[in-house]
Amino acid sequence: MSTTPNKEDLPRIADALKTELVGEKKLKHIETEEKIVLPSKSEIEQEKGQQQLLKSIETFSPDQLHHANTEERIFFQLKR
Repeated sequence: MSTTPNKEDLPRIADALKTELVGEKKLKHIETEEKIVLPSKSEIEQEKGQQQLLKSIETFSPDQLHHANTEERIFFQLKR
């Protein structure tokens, strides 16, 4: 069984705070501007190129690779 407290039992708000909360506000009117920066044509082309590169890497088939023989050469420098 819950009982609601009486108005007298509730905490009181300080008068200074009450007038600030309830009082009339004098705010200046400000015009807002939305600043939406759209990407340039070169930025769009660059991003498309990156996406195509990533797609080609993901779909790359290892069957296209060929074996390569490498020759390792070791050169020593002679002190004079």
